[in-house]
Amino acid sequence: MKKVLGAAIIVALISAAGYVVALRWIGGPPPSTVVAPHANQAASPDPSDTEQKADPAIASLTKELNAAMTPGAGFPQGSRVVSLRIDHGKAILDLSSEAKGINGSGDTTESKALQTLLRVLRGCSAVNELSVVLDGKPFVGDHSGDWTDLPVAVTSESPQ
Repeated sequence: MKKVLGAAIIVALISAAGYVVALRWIGGPPPSTVVAPHANQAASPDPSDTEQKADPAIASLTKELNAAMTPGAGFPQGSRVVSLRIDHGKAILDLSSEAKGINGSGDTTESKALQTLLRVLRGCSAVNELSVVLDGKPFVGDHSGDWTDLPVAVTSESPQ
């Protein structure tokens, strides 16, 4: 009886693994990453990159983020989105070097800046997580810590 049960479990595991592999194979490649550069950046010479960068939803979200990044919302003058990628529900937001000034501006201002980004991204159903990058490195706030892998959805612990 133990041998039969063991064999049945092994067959079930092999079948499940085969099913997962088949689904991945049939399902095609993973969703593409979409990037929207800042308007002042030069266009990419690769036509496939240009197609991805022209995504109207990303361009609209980038415009909305730039409009929200005001001094009153905790951002230093001149702060802007350098690029925005959405990859498997994660928004990777690269900010201009002016945004470094968020640090040193106090915990209230820093909190305002982070909450501004999260509020804007909550309006995009394709985004459920945020990572902020500055100068190619993950942004770390003086008071709020690491701004990577942050949930975008409103929780009972996060202010609206």
